[in-house]
Amino acid sequence: MPKGHLAGRVEGSCTEMTEPDLLINQRAELEHTGKNLGSSAHMITTARVPADKPVRIAFSLNDSPDDAPPESTFPLAFPDLDQQLQPLPPCHDSKESMQVYKQHCKIAEEYHEVKKEIALLEERKTKAIKNTFEAMSLKRSEVSSWYLQKLKPSV
Repeated sequence: MPKGHLAGRVEGSCTEMTEPDLLINQRAELEHTGKNLGSSAHMITTARVPADKPVRIAFSLNDSPDDAPPESTFPLAFPDLDQQLQPLPPCHDSKESMQVYKQHCKIAEEYHEVKKEIALLEERKTKAIKNTFEAMSLKRSEVSSWYLQKLKPSV
């Protein structure tokens, strides 16, 4: 996620927006929700985070935030995969998001398998080059020995 961008979830949809846009969106949703719910307005607090640290904010305007499993349910399943290629945890209330997450995990597994296969082929290539070099060296030494024997005068 680019620096200065935050991920937010509003009424069942995942969005990526800049911090000012997110705060404006939160205020608008708060005002809208406050009008609809009367006295049960929601409070959103913000905290300062260093600019070089990635920030992920998830919020819900529902009254029961405990119905969604925590993001730790989806740990980094592919530790050898680059950070930007890691499957992002889905929005739990979106079937499409869950489906995309599963597809991303499948693609990450296939990518991992291809990387392993490439590493194996690279290893085989290195061994083949080494064996070829050794065979050529042996052949040269045999040719050199044969040539030296031909040069020696027969007694």
